[in-house]
Amino acid sequence: MEIFILGTAFGALTTYVIQQVMMYYAMRNLQELLGKELLDKLSKIDHVPGLQDQTDHSQIKTRIEEIDGVFYIFNADNNEFVAQGATMTEIQEHMNARMIKSDVVVTAGDTGTVEKFRKLVNVSNN
Repeated sequence: MEIFILGTAFGALTTYVIQQVMMYYAMRNLQELLGKELLDKLSKIDHVPGLQDQTDHSQIKTRIEEIDGVFYIFNADNNEFVAQGATMTEIQEHMNARMIKSDVVVTAGDTGTVEKFRKLVNVSNN
């Protein structure tokens, strides 16, 4: 009777170890497969819209609006919101928070608003 119990216990233990080894290799193969698939997809991405390379120092053509002393800056090409603020410090903080490292070039907007914004820029540069 003792040999039967020992044989059954040994068989159960052996089965458990074999299952664990098989599970380990199955998970390892799955991880490799998913990793390769993810790398393939990432290698096909040339550009992620909305994000700019932090070393890229380009220019954004913008349109300026003013409401109650706050300037709102929009991309002139696609009307995407860029930043807002009553001072240049606020505008720069908003641009930094959105990871925009480009120079803002005003190309559109009400003439009076554009003039006020240029004065704000000149005051902050002095």
